[in-house]
Amino acid sequence: MQNGHGRTVLQLSWATPSGSDVDTALWPACKTVGCVVPQRIVGDTVAELEQRYYISSKHLSAEELSRTVRAHWEIENRLHWMLDVCFGEDDCMVRKDNAPQNLSLLKKIVLNLNRADKTD
Repeated sequence: MQNGHGRTVLQLSWATPSGSDVDTALWPACKTVGCVVPQRIVGDTVAELEQRYYISSKHLSAEELSRTVRAHWEIENRLHWMLDVCFGEDDCMVRKDNAPQNLSLLKKIVLNLNRADKTD
């Protein structure tokens, strides 16, 4: 259970070796199949349960899968927050041809260059 930003998140998870459940022709490196079921509670409001299924090329326990998924979303959310707050991506009015994709790519390049610059 995690508390923060005015909400509580409970997360249930399971993981099992992939065995014969996964088509090795499609997923040759798959070693784990798992599911994470987060439950968000904000104030008195309980969000609907979501089931998210995962496959992994690593052997993971349910706890390791849960931590890995949480870490991934923290990184993903941090990226989108930076793009929206610092670069105003949600308010961008660029809509013609390939311009939206090109501008988004340039913003991500700038963000990565900024994060990589360790000189003060």
